[in-house]
Amino acid sequence: MLKELLLDAQVLQATNFASCRRFLADETFDLLILDMIMPDGTGLEFLKEVRHQYPSLPVLVLSVHAEEDYALRALRAGATSYLAKDSTSQELEQAVRAALLGQRYLRPQTAGKLIGHLLHDGDQPAHHKLSDRELEVLELLARGKTVGTIGDLLQLSPKTVSTYRSRLLEKLNLHNDSELVRYCLEYGLIH
Repeated sequence: MLKELLLDAQVLQATNFASCRRFLADETFDLLILDMIMPDGTGLEFLKEVRHQYPSLPVLVLSVHAEEDYALRALRAGATSYLAKDSTSQELEQAVRAALLGQRYLRPQTAGKLIGHLLHDGDQPAHHKLSDRELEVLELLARGKTVGTIGDLLQLSPKTVSTYRSRLLEKLNLHNDSELVRYCLEYGLIH
């Protein structure tokens, strides 16, 4: 059981990436369970930062994002494992055990989808071809964040965010923010 596994564990919960940074700087942890969306940003860049500063810390990403859209990106950014929040408690237990042993974990159906995507790269939706940064900007725009707010969150100038927005509209063959939001809803990039 997961409770038995974590019985003697010290568990701290961060409500944003800033507090998570403080916890990581002040304590030693056996595992980081990371949500990809926090009020102060998105998780891919934070994950890269964690991997750089704490290379031996296993990171289990637990996210509302569709696994076929984010699992590979999260693994490339440094996650040990990736699991959707709708996973069963048994899957969560398997993912925690694997991460604590330094092993990768994906649900079998996720692994199968990723292999399918890798083999049929041309059949993927347009957003699969976006860079991690472009995907982060897309998500934040679809969530209604302003160019200025996105710039603050991602430490970019508003002009750079505007350039990303223009590129996203072009790459996704969209014309305005409403279509952008619709696209994200259709593909489960936001909920």
